Amino acid sequence: MEEEKKNTETTIDVELQNVKEHFATGVSKNISYRKQQLSNLIRGLKDMESEFLLALKLDLQRSEYLSKVIEYQHLISEAQHIKSNLSSWAKAKNVPTPMFMTPALSYVKYEPLGVVLIMNAWNYPLMGAIQPLATAIGSGNMAIIKTSEVAKSSSKVIVKLVQKYLDKKAYKVIEGEVEVSKEIITKPFDLIAFTGSSEKGKLVAEAAAKNLTPCILELGGKCPAIIDKCANIGHAISKILVARFSNSGQTCVATDYVLVHDDVSSGFKKEFTERLVKELKNSQSTPETSLDSDKGGIINEIHVERIKGYLSENHEGKVLCGVKNQEDLKKIKQKWIPPTIIEDPSLESKIMTEEIFGPVLPIISYTDIEEAIKFINQRPKPLAVYYFGCPFRGNGKLVRDSTSSGAFVQNEAAFQAVHPYLPFGGVGESGYGSYHGEFGFKSFSHPKACMTKLPLNFYPFNVASYPFTGLKEFTVMMFLKFGQIGQKKLIKRIIQLLILFWIIKGFATGTFQKKWRVYKPMIMMVWGMVKPKFLR
Repeated sequence: MEEEKKNTETTIDVELQNVKEHFATGVSKNISYRKQQLSNLIRGLKDMESEFLLALKLDLQRSEYLSKVIEYQHLISEAQHIKSNLSSWAKAKNVPTPMFMTPALSYVKYEPLGVVLIMNAWNYPLMGAIQPLATAIGSGNMAIIKTSEVAKSSSKVIVKLVQKYLDKKAYKVIEGEVEVSKEIITKPFDLIAFTGSSEKGKLVAEAAAKNLTPCILELGGKCPAIIDKCANIGHAISKILVARFSNSGQTCVATDYVLVHDDVSSGFKKEFTERLVKELKNSQSTPETSLDSDKGGIINEIHVERIKGYLSENHEGKVLCGVKNQEDLKKIKQKWIPPTIIEDPSLESKIMTEEIFGPVLPIISYTDIEEAIKFINQRPKPLAVYYFGCPFRGNGKLVRDSTSSGAFVQNEAAFQAVHPYLPFGGVGESGYGSYHGEFGFKSFSHPKACMTKLPLNFYPFNVASYPFTGLKEFTVMMFLKFGQIGQKKLIKRIIQLLILFWIIKGFATGTFQKKWRVYKPMIMMVWGMVKPKFLR
């Protein structure tokens, strides 16, 4: 065992050193190199579509349609989105220069961090590995992927994709059990992008801190859905059914519990139960029959037993649908548990204190929106808060501004996790840092502060140089008092004043009226360039 651990550590050290040496060549700073790697990644995803879908079916018992909709197709879209916008994101961004530093050009340049460690989770094994990989490539980093030891079929396909389509010196995949994960997080990477549970995320952050390695932690939490009395009940049920029970509830942004207003509580529970029972009958899903591939299965027996433990405890709630008693539990013989709805469970029960990560949905009633908000705020900050109610006269804005979460979503659930123009990440115990589009690009980059100043060593540009005089002191104080006005804005103001002064002088002397036709085009052009905001 000791020898095996030593060999694993040596392998990780060698791979990391090789990738760091390749990064030091600067090849990945070239935008064309990044785009080529992204093109290769997209081509590989398309070429290996059948292999990816088969791997997901073997690992998670999903249908091809479900895997395409909730995972596979989004990977291609994200990589294409990054490639299309990369040139714009990578450009230096000019920022204002304060007057006390003028004349100078100030800008922010986003540069790659180095070698990124990507650690995916088993519930969305492809998305958890390839989405951050695409972002790492786009931001100019190189990467080592440690795949989940639980989703073994998906891991094999990821290895093949990276080795066949990407730069072998820049991107590598390391497989292995938990011991490999524990070892690899102790290494001096330049960034760790981790997807998983809050408990494991804390271990990653603790290990990374010893090397001062920054992290992006996409964790979990209990995401609530609020059903207001003005909500479209049918619409809310449709959205929550998919968000909670797709992938058998093994989704970090799934609705973990529902808070429903008393005025619509009975109707909501009745219709929700009827819709779910009808869906189960249509798919012929029961504990003893074959699992429902349109929802997917539980990843392994360990997690089946974990979820059965939630259902077998005395949660004090009323089961409206699904596993109702020990007899139903005994019938479960496969890696699948029937979707279960529990009304008003004890707030101290495990299904209300732990992230369920399975096809179980507690429903709790509330009397007013302040009560629902307080209920959410008394618990760790979730990855998302969902609100279903009137878009314009409901309590959506109040919920948004009174709760803290990675995302606030109104009249939708879970699909913000694949929105290319919104950041995807948590806050507090649900994680930190962001994926997706430009937000991901910035998370995987270092914003370098840059300034180029003209070498003018005379007054008033040398006021911060020896010898200090009373005049220099006065000038510095004036600069500091009014100098937060950017040089660009000040130059505009000066031009505006000069134009106004010239016009007034022209009217006063009578020369302006005579030459108005000559000067008008030039004056209007300059004024259009520098006119104040209130005239725009």
